[in-house]
Amino acid sequence: MSFFDVTKTGRLKAPKRKSIPHDDFIKAYRTKNEVNVFGDPRVQVGDYVYTTGSISAGTVGKVIGFSEIPCSPEPMIFAEVELLSGDIKGQHSEYLVKCPYEAIQEVKDFYINDGRPSRIKVTW
Repeated sequence: MSFFDVTKTGRLKAPKRKSIPHDDFIKAYRTKNEVNVFGDPRVQVGDYVYTTGSISAGTVGKVIGFSEIPCSPEPMIFAEVELLSGDIKGQHSEYLVKCPYEAIQEVKDFYINDGRPSRIKVTW
């Protein structure tokens, strides 16, 4: 069973996610309920994650840390994600979706089978 969808052009795409209403998200965020915009528990260090939309070595990775950016009225929390491409990128933690390692392996296999194993720079 495949975790990601394959488009007509042969690219990987994240499955559709239904987001929670904005007011419910703001209420949960301010009460530290620790949910993301999809109503799922927020990611933790060590979780494998992806962002919605197109899936590539630059949108799939592992959370390695968090940073907080002062902002009004609430600080924004960014997750530092080590991507399959080897880059470390800060992304809004509210928009990251947890996935099992099997989904990450699916992306790795996709690039290997497509003749582009050089896109994968991480050892995990």
